[in-house]
Order: sequence, then C-alpha cells, then structure tokens
Amino acid sequence: MSCQTPPHHEVCDTVLRAVSDAVRCTFEAMYGCQATQTEDSGPDPNVPSVAGIIGFVGDRTFTLCWSLPQGTAERLAAHMLGDETIQFDSDETADVAGELVNILAGDVVAKLDGAGLKVQMSLPTIVRGTALQLFPNEPESVAYLHFDSAEGPFSIRLTFGERQGLRMPGA
Repeated sequence: MSCQTPPHHEVCDTVLRAVSDAVRCTFEAMYGCQATQTEDSGPDPNVPSVAGIIGFVGDRTFTLCWSLPQGTAERLAAHMLGDETIQFDSDETADVAGELVNILAGDVVAKLDGAGLKVQMSLPTIVRGTALQLFPNEPESVAYLHFDSAEGPFSIRLTFGERQGLRMPGA
C-alpha cells in the first residue's frame, strides 16, 4: 500500500489510510462482510469490469477508481438490490457501482477531514469494459489497493495530481 514516486509522502500515506479504512467500513456496513486488503496483483484485468471513478480537490488533488470484476459487480448489485437475476451489462449494475463509489468517497472525505485534510468530491463517472486502462494527465504518483471479500475481489486505483490547493467553485 504505497505510492509510486510520491511527492508528499505524509499526505499520500494519509490518503491511502483513509481510503483503505473507508473501504473496510463501507463494505462491512453495506454487505456485512470483511474486505481484506491483499498484496497480490488484484483481479485479472482481462475480465470485464465496471469502475466507479470520482475526483477529489482541495488540500490534495486525486482521483479514485474502484474497479469491480464482472462476478464481483453482479454479486454486489444482487445483494444491494435483493435481485439475484441482475446481469453485468444492466443499468442496475452500473447504478450500484456509482452508488458504491459515491458512498466510499463520502467516507473518504470524512476520514480526511478528521486527519486535517480538506477535500471535496466530484460526481461519480461509471465505465464498463475489458482491460480498462485510465491514463491521467501527468500524475505525480499512482497507488493500487487490492481487496478480497466474500463477494469477490476488487481494486482501488488512486492517482495523485500535481495541482495542490484546488477548490471547487463556491468553496
């Protein structure tokens, strides 16, 4: 759980801890099971996935991408909606991915606020496909967090930007 070439080690570590803690808390609250961080390389990138992407601006600028492989996404959607017939390519699966990343991001904002970092989150964007690769504009550092759970494996990718102290309009 570390950043590649982090420019601000302490802030990067604070964000990583906040995200990791938020994943565990969100997952347990919503699904009643543990999400355990693993040191492996994460889910197979060649499996179809749905990803919820959300940006943060403020004392630190970063993007969070929560990637759910097909089986995990279907199980999480079925569990959340109480419908075992939900298919991966359905609107419901995409809606659940968006709701999950939004809930997670809200918890991340609260945890960072408690650590003295002020950030605001954007609205989520949902993408679906195989071998999803997102290329940010010149990131300072990237971190990957991989998890496993009773509902299946999933990954979080954090991309830290160069611009610090950005604020949302009106903030």
